[in-house]
Order: sequence, then structure tokens, then C-alpha cells
Amino acid sequence: MSPHRLGAVLIVCLLVAGCVGSSGSPTPPGITDEGVTDTTALIEAHTEALESTSFTVTATRTMRGTDPEFAVTTNRTWQINRGSSIRGYSVQTTTVSGAAPQQYAVIPTVETYRNGTTTVERRTTTNGSNIRVVDLLNSSVRLNSALHRPLLYELTTHENVTVDTVSRDEAELYRLSAALNDTGIRSNASMTLFVTTEGVVRELRSTRTVRYRSGPREITQRVQFSDIGRTAVDHPSWMAASENKSR
Repeated sequence: MSPHRLGAVLIVCLLVAGCVGSSGSPTPPGITDEGVTDTTALIEAHTEALESTSFTVTATRTMRGTDPEFAVTTNRTWQINRGSSIRGYSVQTTTVSGAAPQQYAVIPTVETYRNGTTTVERRTTTNGSNIRVVDLLNSSVRLNSALHRPLLYELTTHENVTVDTVSRDEAELYRLSAALNDTGIRSNASMTLFVTTEGVVRELRSTRTVRYRSGPREITQRVQFSDIGRTAVDHPSWMAASENKSR
């Protein structure tokens, strides 16, 4: 091979290599093999990949107290479908154990259905159910909350992040493990993300100790994104019953 042809090949190789991490495969937006370079780029990629399709989010948040010992677990599911207008459904349930404060024991089960800009909510307690129309701004079925963007923004650009790759369901994911900065009320905080090459966050885990007036509490969260492009949002049966009553 002539020196000129060899030089051209090397230039092409360098240009291609500039788009990939040192592992030899593309890295998610805002991420390198060494850490996070642009949190906003990662969140925007996550948002853009999901805002025009359907997906399901399952989230579990557990708060534990030690004196007295108790646990409050909130399970929440979102189903989002972006068609000609957004449709969504979410359900939130809370369970308690141990000597949990009374206010947590009476939290209702909340179901929310959204069709375009109309949002209807059903709250169920031991005394029965109540259905009402709620403002969209006060609804839980919004992309910002379903995508967990506020939580992702805690992953600031800093050096204490490790990046490696793992295989799940025959797909390669980037695992980001970060120690978060302490604040006035938060300590021992960490976050782990599992991200696709395109920047979709498939799973998020976080833990922290939060200072309350009644004492420190450990809070753990796990959020998973699944059924991307395969989620259907059905009209809930209780919504149909409510419509029949209003006629």
C-alpha cells in the first residue's frame, strides 16, 4: 500500500474512532468510559427517545426509620402512549410496616387517567372511592414525572462516577455508579444508572440518608423503564362507570 493510501486510511480510522469510547463501541450521549461529561445531553437523549413512543415505568420508593423502626413503601406505575394526543395511566399504592407515623398509614391508592389534556383521578381508601377531574399541572401523568428527569438531574458532572458495561437480555448496557454530593439535609447518597447506547435509562437506583426532625431516614428508590414501543393504555373500567353516572 502506498504511503498516501495508508495515510488516508488512518485518517478515516481516526475520524470513526472519534465517535466511540475507548472500549471500541459507541457510548451514550454525555457519557465516556471515564465518566459523565454532560448530564443535560444524557437526559435530553433519554427524553427524546421516549417522548414520541409508548413505555411503562415501574418505581418503588422505600423510606425506613430506625427509632422507632418502620418502613413506608410506595409503588407506582406509569403507562404512557404518545399517539395523536398523549394518553396515560398511573397507579400509586402505599404500604407501611412497623411503627410508621399515622399519616403514612392513611395514604389512599391513587389512580390517574389522562387523555390529551383531560385528567381524571380516583382516590380509594377504606371508606370508598372518589373520582374527580384534576388540573393537568397537578396530575401525576406528565412526561416530566414519568421520565424521572428531576431525579436524573442529581447526576451532576463530576469525577466520582465509574462506568462499565453489563449484558442484559442480550443487550449491552452502560452502568454508571455515582456518589452524590452531600447537602444540608442529605448524606451518603449514591445513584446507579443502566443506560443503552442511545441514552435511554432502562433502570435507576438511588439511596440516601435524609435528615428529618424526628431523626434520620434511609430512602431507597428503584425505577425501571420497559415495554418501550409496546405499551398500550386502556380506558380504565372505573372511568367508564363514572361517565355512565354523569349521563
